[in-house]
Amino acid sequence: MATVTILLKKEKLKADGTAPIYFRVINNRKTTFVSSQIYIKPSEWDEDKIRVKVKNKNSERLNAYLTQKKGELEASLLTLKTEPNSSKDKIKEIYYIDF
Repeated sequence: MATVTILLKKEKLKADGTAPIYFRVINNRKTTFVSSQIYIKPSEWDEDKIRVKVKNKNSERLNAYLTQKKGELEASLLTLKTEPNSSKDKIKEIYYIDF
């Protein structure tokens, strides 16, 4: 079963103090990280709820975007497993994932 998790990569902190948000995709025991292209301050990230805190002025929009993209990744992984004509190359093109 494939899983998709959202996480903040604090080890990739930029000079302005922001860190990138990534999707961790685990499929067939292989882990791949997909960038969301979103950077926030670590103090604006809620580790327990796995979402952007309300103190970020765009938190509602960012959380909706992250939830949508996570759903799209999960749907793509499910398609890959269930449809015989689906191609992992097609999914990789969309999300730049290496399975």
